[in-house]
Amino acid sequence: MFQSLVRLRDLDFNPTGVLDVGAYEGHFSRGARKIFETAHILMIDALAEKGPVLADACRELGNADHLVAMLGDRETEATSFFVVNTGMRPDLVKTGSSKYPEKANFPMEERALPQRTLGTSSPIAACRSSYLSSMSRARNLMCFGAWETSCRRSKFILMEICSE
Repeated sequence: MFQSLVRLRDLDFNPTGVLDVGAYEGHFSRGARKIFETAHILMIDALAEKGPVLADACRELGNADHLVAMLGDRETEATSFFVVNTGMRPDLVKTGSSKYPEKANFPMEERALPQRTLGTSSPIAACRSSYLSSMSRARNLMCFGAWETSCRRSKFILMEICSE
């Protein structure tokens, strides 16, 4: 994936912003920083416990911010979010978290989280010429209500697609 981004950079694609949706611990953002050295990076993740890790990543990367938020097609005060239960299985990581109950052989914990949209998350509005990444399932990303309007200014969108 990063090789493709290097090729884009070499073709004079230099975004002013990188939006990393589903940032988890900032792995993608760290790779993107090496390629787009001056771009502002905004990391978004729904897991509140990843806030301190993302704050550390922001300090490490420079010119970066993070936001703990679950994105969706409309604003709600409580939407189900399914998180891998690492208390019951400490050998697992929470990267399999999703708005949808997964058919998995490991324990999941259901949380009720407020849901925001791309259009109403103010730090996102600041990204003008964005490169957009999602490390979440494509179906989650596609249901972001104001997707077309909010991302109209984006010049490149990269999505990781997982098959069912």
